[in-house]
Amino acid sequence: MVESILQQKWLFLILGEVFFSLFITCFLLIRYWFQLNRLSFVFIILLLLSDGWLVLLGILDYAHTKSTSLFQIVTILLILYAFTIGKKDMKKLDEQIKRKVAKWKDPPTDEDRNEQNKESGSNA
Repeated sequence: MVESILQQKWLFLILGEVFFSLFITCFLLIRYWFQLNRLSFVFIILLLLSDGWLVLLGILDYAHTKSTSLFQIVTILLILYAFTIGKKDMKKLDEQIKRKVAKWKDPPTDEDRNEQNKESGSNA
C-alpha cells in the first residue's frame, strides 16, 4: 500500500493542498458567515491534519528512497511556509474576511449614508 501511495505522491501532495484551501474556505465561511465558532474548530483540526499528511508523505518518501528528493524539498518548503509566513498570511486573510462579511451582512442604511454625508459636509 505504501508503494502505491508513493507512486502517486505528487497527486497526493496536490490534493492535500487543494483540501487545505477548501478547509480554510470552510473555516472562514462557517466562522464569520454562519458564526458557528465551535464548528469552525473542526476545520482547524482538518487543516492541521492536512499538514500532517504532507509531513507523513515526505517521511515515507525519504524512508523508501533513503535519499533526498525534489518531492521532499517541496514538502519541507510548504511546511516551513505554513508555520512561518503562512501564519501571518492566514491572520491577514482572517481579518479581511471578517471585515468583508461584516459589511455584507450589515450594509450601511440610507440613514447612515445621510449622516456620513452631513458629517463630511460639516467638516469641509
